[in-house]
Amino acid sequence: DDDFVSMQKTEELKVDINNTIASVFREMCISTNFFFDDFWYNIYHQHQGQEPHHHLGLLIPYWCGIYYNKNASATVFCRDFGIWAVQRVPSWESSQLNPFFAPTIPIDVEDGDILLFPPYLNHYVPIQEEIDSDDKMRVTFSFNLMHGDVANKIEKR
Repeated sequence: DDDFVSMQKTEELKVDINNTIASVFREMCISTNFFFDDFWYNIYHQHQGQEPHHHLGLLIPYWCGIYYNKNASATVFCRDFGIWAVQRVPSWESSQLNPFFAPTIPIDVEDGDILLFPPYLNHYVPIQEEIDSDDKMRVTFSFNLMHGDVANKIEKR
């Protein structure tokens, strides 16, 4: 009973995303034995964003993903502080080594892109300052994929 996205459209989108991911996984020799555990949409208007978070919980997803539907903007991944933070070389900020030492890594995306990432990576959506659209909103569909073997283990309990 959602006014923004009907269940029919949601199911059609899940099928399309599933088929796209399965196709890429087959090309990369990655198991295609997965299913959607969670599927939701996010709407961010101007001056809204999402705090850093990860997708670890009682059941840990196989992969997490985002489908960028409208007014795509970067998702930013946060590097946990560790030895890399004290091993930065001089002038790393202006060198080609910047991505390896930066505390955050923005992933540039376009409408229609699907981004997959492991569930333990902290990530966030920066505050949306400039959305170039009449309706001024960023729309994404997010999901957690579980490996099919997890369903078999849960059923056996």
